[in-house]
Amino acid sequence: MSDEQDAVHAGRAAKERRALIEAAGHSVAAFVGMLNDDPPQLLGSGTLVKYGSIFGVLTCAHVSSAVLAWKQSEAFRDIRPERRQVRILCFGVKGQTAPSFDPSSLLATEFGKAPWKLREPDLAFVRLPPHTESHFMAVGNIRNLERHRKLQKNWEAQPGNFLFVAGAVEEWTAPSVDTSTYRSTKYTTYLSIGRLARQLFTRDGLDRYIYVPKALRRTPLPHSFGGTSGGGVWQGRVVGAEGSRRIEAVLSGVAVMETRRGNLVVHGPNSLFDRLLTRMRETWPEECPSH
Repeated sequence: MSDEQDAVHAGRAAKERRALIEAAGHSVAAFVGMLNDDPPQLLGSGTLVKYGSIFGVLTCAHVSSAVLAWKQSEAFRDIRPERRQVRILCFGVKGQTAPSFDPSSLLATEFGKAPWKLREPDLAFVRLPPHTESHFMAVGNIRNLERHRKLQKNWEAQPGNFLFVAGAVEEWTAPSVDTSTYRSTKYTTYLSIGRLARQLFTRDGLDRYIYVPKALRRTPLPHSFGGTSGGGVWQGRVVGAEGSRRIEAVLSGVAVMETRRGNLVVHGPNSLFDRLLTRMRETWPEECPSH
């Protein structure tokens, strides 16, 4: 193959990679807490997914706990539920309206509990009401967890493969704007390629890693990753035979927390496809696939 052909193939691969990363961004769901006329608060990130017949958001347990408990304490008991809503914003279509939920209407299965520790489980699935699936299907990209479970082959370090995180960052949230009828706040998707630095020691079949994000021209690193917790970790994998190769994006894990050095701790495929899916099947046995 000539140098010119190599350059053409490299250009196509780079374009395909960008398209996959942007498509993953259309699966990002951001949990936004609303209270009266106060500025909206980003509670965390997630990925729109479906498993069997249930639909919802894959995220962290500490994010789902914050969402389900949003302003439900005694201090807010006199505030009507419709004034303490959680909105789920999808980044698939610009200008969309984000549906609002009373936190008590949401269901979740969580794998982990407070206090949240570095080497302990922190995964969750927040189930959304069935009637909302058509809305998110129209404005975003819902991923089939069973399909991605079958595609997953652990972390593959073959040439051409890459990892990236898709979520939201509080730092990139535009200030809210007051209008006569509503308060508008703009959120931005965070999409960044990175690498696994090392695996953390865990128990019970969990896998956790240190993920090092890379600053790119289109995605400079924020000073803080606050809000990215619960975002999806994706593996861009080269598949196919020579001459017909393509890059496929596989949902492989969940971003959990930021380290003091500015890296991310992420749960890997074993935690997601072995442990969390097992918990989901135990919670909703008649609606989840049997493996």
